[in-house]
Amino acid sequence: MIVVTAQNFIDLNKLNEFKELSEELIRKTLNENGCIEYEVFRDKDNKELFCFVEKWKSKKDLEKHFESEHFKKIVPKIGKIKIKKDIVNVYEKFN
Repeated sequence: MIVVTAQNFIDLNKLNEFKELSEELIRKTLNENGCIEYEVFRDKDNKELFCFVEKWKSKKDLEKHFESEHFKKIVPKIGKIKIKKDIVNVYEKFN
């Protein structure tokens, strides 16, 4: 299994746009083969910080996600409303 965390720092003036984009991304991604979980969370203290938490059956499934039409369409739009560079980590099960 692969776990991804993607921290995004969003312009608070663009919150409605981020909500719409993230809801669409989540809805479409959950229908992809190999997607186990795909959610977004907001930091309790830093209201600009949102973190996508993803679980995938395999690295191959994650790579297919990066090539999906909705990923290529939505992620650049989210990029335009960020106030800082995102932080993405990809994890493999340790044991």
